Amino acid sequence: MRLVPVEFVRLTSLSGDFASCTERSRGPVRRLGNMFEMRRETAPLGAHGLSFLVEVGRGGGQATALFDGGLRGDVLAANARYLRKDLRRVETVFLSHGHPDHFGGLPRALELIAARPKRAPVPVVLHEAALRERCWVWPGLRGGRYRLDPGLIRRPGARPVYLRGPEVFLGGRALFLTAIPRRTPYERKRPGGQVLYRNGRGWQLDTTPDDGALVVHLRGRGLVILTGCGHAGLMNTVREATLRTGVRRVHALVGGFHLCGASARRIGATIRDLRAFAPRWVIPSHCSGLEFEAALMQAFPRGCALDMVGTEYAWSAPGRP
Repeated sequence: MRLVPVEFVRLTSLSGDFASCTERSRGPVRRLGNMFEMRRETAPLGAHGLSFLVEVGRGGGQATALFDGGLRGDVLAANARYLRKDLRRVETVFLSHGHPDHFGGLPRALELIAARPKRAPVPVVLHEAALRERCWVWPGLRGGRYRLDPGLIRRPGARPVYLRGPEVFLGGRALFLTAIPRRTPYERKRPGGQVLYRNGRGWQLDTTPDDGALVVHLRGRGLVILTGCGHAGLMNTVREATLRTGVRRVHALVGGFHLCGASARRIGATIRDLRAFAPRWVIPSHCSGLEFEAALMQAFPRGCALDMVGTEYAWSAPGRP
């Protein structure tokens, strides 16, 4: 699935687990929520979940998308306003998977997107399994049930686009990678608690086939890969991205890596395999796990930055300012 190489990629963290007003900017990592650098009186709000504004450009054209909506619409709206990000420019919405910490803020986001008059309904792209009824389970404990209401994405101003596999969007500039094969042996089972989904009258172990990532080819540098939770496995996702696009180099890996609760052995294996791709930037967010984040800091000291709400990550092709 050949991607059109882009000249720049800009990702802005609109909703996430961590918010800080003290982390410093460096290189392509701009901490817009740092009240000391930006001379602002307040800072963005943190809330469990994940949401990124995605901007990609090539030549004179630019495309803007929203990747996930976080858990809370009020937090997403407040942070977009604080960061002066106009969601009316969003052309496409991508939902990485059907968990509430990623779709909870979508209704409010779609309201803000639809505020522009006389625009066509915005596509909401998701794997069809995102509509499953689910619940979390741990040994001796079962969590509450949840399900993405299809009505939330069929509202006026929105048009659902259901997928069964990966497809290219944004005028050929971005691949929405989903139905990711589970090829890495140690990634066949997610760490920590498991998820069940309703199958008829019973419940069945959920492999989260809807887990998705957004992949962009930055000219002369390699792939920029944005994950939601990485339930398919971080290495499964990276390998599938390079296989589908034919681009071996990975410039940046950003998002939730879902290694919270992972064993030291699995963390070590993931670090070993990730090093083989030599990403220039690795930016863990939501659900990545503190132990894995610490391991990434040690493995990639020059190119690892912990995601904070209100941070902008901007990468350009060689020779472009």
